[in-house]
Parts: sequence; C-alpha cells; structure tokens
Amino acid sequence: MKMVVHEEYAFLEDFIRELPLRFENEGVTLHNGRNCVKTFLVDGVRIVVKRFRRPNLFNRCVYAWFRKSKAERAYGNALELRGLGIRTPDPAGYLELYSRGLLTTCYLVTSFTDYTPLKQLEFEALDSQLHIFEDFVRFTVMLHEKGVCHDDYNLSNVLYKQKADGSVDFMLIDINRMRFGRMSRRACMANVRRLCEDTRLTYELSVRYAALRGWNASRCLAGVAFFRAMFERKADRKRRLKEWARGMAEN
Repeated sequence: MKMVVHEEYAFLEDFIRELPLRFENEGVTLHNGRNCVKTFLVDGVRIVVKRFRRPNLFNRCVYAWFRKSKAERAYGNALELRGLGIRTPDPAGYLELYSRGLLTTCYLVTSFTDYTPLKQLEFEALDSQLHIFEDFVRFTVMLHEKGVCHDDYNLSNVLYKQKADGSVDFMLIDINRMRFGRMSRRACMANVRRLCEDTRLTYELSVRYAALRGWNASRCLAGVAFFRAMFERKADRKRRLKEWARGMAEN
C-alpha cells in the first residue's frame, strides 16, 4: 500500500486508509463506467473519490516499475495546475494497493465542486451561450500560453460556473494525462481537435481561438480538421479491432 495525504486534508488520513472497504459500501455514486466516482461526507466536508479501473497485467507491471499510477499523476498534475493559478478540485490525497509487488487498484481523493460540465451546453443554441464559449476559448488560449496541455481536452473535462458579474470561471478535471511545457502551433491545433462532438461548434471555437492568437483562421481550421480526422480514424480502427477481438472470443 502507498498512501499520500495533502497536509491541508490531514483529517482524511484514516478515511483514505480505509478506502478499499468504505468505497464498496458507502458514498453516493456520481459516475460508474470505466472508472467509478463517488462522493462522501467526512467530518462535515464533502469530498470526491475516483477509483480507477483495475489495470491489465502488463500495465500493472508498468505502473509498479516504470510509470506513476493514474492517481499519482492526477494528484501531481493538480498541484502543478494550482501553482499556475488554474482551477481544479483540490488534491486531497491518493491511495495505491499492490499485490505481489504489482499495482492492483488506485484511488484519487479531491475536494467536491459544484461547477457544471461545459458539455451540458454543447447542443444548446450557440448564440444563447456565446459569451460562455467565448470565455472558454480565452481560457483555452491561457492554458496553451502557460504550457498546459490536457491530453483529454473536451467539454466533459472542463467545468464552469457563472459568477454574479456575468464572468465565467473554468475548472479542469480528469487530469491524469497532461503535459507541461512550451506548446507549438501544431500541438495547440491538435489539442483542440476534439473539443466537441458537434463539428460545427469545434470549428466555430477554432476560428475564435485563431483570432485571439493572431493566427490565420483558414490555416488553423485546416490544421484542426486534419488532426480531428486523424483522431477519428484512429478511434475507428480501435473500435473495429475490439469488435474483431470480441468476435474471436465468442467463436
């Protein structure tokens, strides 16, 4: 077992240590898919716990010897983002469980947030939400200029909250896959390639992004379209491979 608890959340130490048992029997489920996310109330403080999917045997070895676990990476990335003044739920700690020296399960513990996924606005009329999306584009530019590349950057992983003065705050989640450092123009275009399922909205945001960066809009759109096509082609190959493997297993 490996446990890390942030000093600001030292009161959660016993709770985090007991997570393997408590996660199964307590809490309110927020999401249950590849990973499971629950919320808990501990000493009057609402927190969120994410249990990552159990890795396959190969990845169990990788995480044990060569690479940090998803929980440790998310925790470290949250600290990095906080240092850059970028909002993300407070990293409270993480827990890793091992069997025979190999990682079996890991949990990430963060503060609870009442921010809303930007995804909920995707299929509403763009004109009615234009100010929010314009602020979102400015937020994206800020991330890239600070050298922050969220490798799963889409509307589901960006939360927002509109303040009384009409301005909008944004927050990043699902941050175990991130990179920090200077971003080339190519890297920026690749990063916005799949902001939305709605292709039209992606391109609308790309035009605004290009304007804020002082880039040629046509070239930016062409770049985003290219990287989006490459992503969709890769996703399609992966889907067909899974279908083939499923068919082989059934036969």
